[in-house]
Amino acid sequence: MPHALLFLVWLIAGSVQVQAQPRAPFASFDGEDLTMTSGTRLRRARLADVLRGRAKWRTVYDAGPAMIRRADCLPPGFEICLLALEQAGNDGTAIREVDLASGTDVVGGFQMSSGPNRVAWYDGRHVMLAGDTGPGSLSDDREPRFVKLWRRGTAPVEASTILALESGTTGLTPIFDVSTGGLFHAATFRDDAGADALYHFGWQQNFTPSRLPGTFTFQTFFQGRTIALLGATWNGIPAGGLAAYPMAPLLGPARRT
Repeated sequence: MPHALLFLVWLIAGSVQVQAQPRAPFASFDGEDLTMTSGTRLRRARLADVLRGRAKWRTVYDAGPAMIRRADCLPPGFEICLLALEQAGNDGTAIREVDLASGTDVVGGFQMSSGPNRVAWYDGRHVMLAGDTGPGSLSDDREPRFVKLWRRGTAPVEASTILALESGTTGLTPIFDVSTGGLFHAATFRDDAGADALYHFGWQQNFTPSRLPGTFTFQTFFQGRTIALLGATWNGIPAGGLAAYPMAPLLGPARRT
């Protein structure tokens, strides 16, 4: 969803006394609800009520004593979520799959101890994982080098590689998004030369590189388009401008990388 709307919701949410945290809380639009992190708790309110300034926040999960840094909930029900947790005394993030309907962990669900881990949904049975999945999966600086497709109920070391990058890669992050215009998978990272990169996950597990310039920040997918904030002039759009391009030409069955 557009970041401008998310910022507006955050301002309104602040007016209804959402608990402040040392780090900015993560927020997402999950169907008709707004989901926000609040320390150890994951909280929800009806989006319509938030926009009216009358939000009735409810706690849907408490991960205490771990702090919830991010929550990605699976559509269309948005009840099964992947949590990125920060645990005292541990570097990186731990991963936990939870069921908000029951407020409990998913039995046999996706779980990882603290480390350089980043995950995003692929479908109801798989996630895309960038993290420590065994020998060679991290660079000397402990940065993930692979995006792997991990199936629920199996060990991370059994996950299959769907994107492999050079050892100097940093910030490798898989992305899952459902918005008006489609369902999209992607990965962002900074290559070994220091340039920003965005790869779109397309037909038959092919990744197609974006033609964005080497300095940009991915924003979102909206109405079947990629939206990015430019750090350099591109196609006549100056640095600091928002660029958009359609996804359909990149993801057809004939497209190969």
